[in-house]
Amino acid sequence: MKKQYILNEPQEFEFIALAINSHSKGYSLCWSLNKELGLNFEKKKDHCVANKMFFSKYSSFHSEGGAYQLLSNRSKEGYLISSLKQIDYFLIIGKTVWNKIKKELLKKLNSMNNILLVFELELNKILHANRLIIND
Repeated sequence: MKKQYILNEPQEFEFIALAINSHSKGYSLCWSLNKELGLNFEKKKDHCVANKMFFSKYSSFHSEGGAYQLLSNRSKEGYLISSLKQIDYFLIIGKTVWNKIKKELLKKLNSMNNILLVFELELNKILHANRLIIND
């Protein structure tokens, strides 16, 4: 009889993820984020999950050393995080940068016209949160 072992250790993430609802297309949202936050988002190779689902990905690197990733939650094949179907985009930010800019960034994002809602996700409580890990 085979023995099966289960790892019950909670996964630690080195980033935070903001959920964003917006009616804008990804490139339009990036343009607004670039303008409002002083970033420089660029379209990158799509984020691939399970070798069959591809999600739009935009990346920006801030002068203070912070990396930002914007991922679409929707593709033709399904959702990146299917339990969060109501979310349009995920903004991924490193934890070290996030602690410095949290209040100011949320204030700016909430004031943008093309963002309807933005909030921080509790990644440890989300099934398939590991799909947000980008290994580029």
